[in-house]
Amino acid sequence: MRKVEIIFASFFVVGLLSKILGITATLMLLPIAVFGLMLLYLFFGFALFNGIRFREVLKKNVYSDFPKASFLPAIVLGFTLSLLMIAIVFKIQHWPYGNYMMLTANISLLVFTILGVVKHKTTEFYKQSLPRCIFYISMASYWTVNIPL
Repeated sequence: MRKVEIIFASFFVVGLLSKILGITATLMLLPIAVFGLMLLYLFFGFALFNGIRFREVLKKNVYSDFPKASFLPAIVLGFTLSLLMIAIVFKIQHWPYGNYMMLTANISLLVFTILGVVKHKTTEFYKQSLPRCIFYISMASYWTVNIPL
């Protein structure tokens, strides 16, 4: 599942660079990548952040090894990152209410980043999610400043 995330993230970077440079041949790459990341984080965020492989998502015995306390934050973080992806599409397309979604995602990511900094040495979930939180909060802060594309 991590490979799928890297593929969609690279498509996102290529699509964003093509939008900035005005290349229209790859115009649909950006929304496809953002919606792919949004769906990945929304439906499989709990497995992605807990290190569960895609083949093992539906196997019952996999979940007995993981601490139950890490599933609820993983679900909330997946929802937050999917909200951030939707907000990025709203901001890029200049649709209304993108700022509100971006602000909500920023606040939630800030909470997860603070928790990750505090608990990253004791909890595996926060150790794995901290780099994503830092990357996405920096990206969300960039778009909150409202630099137009």
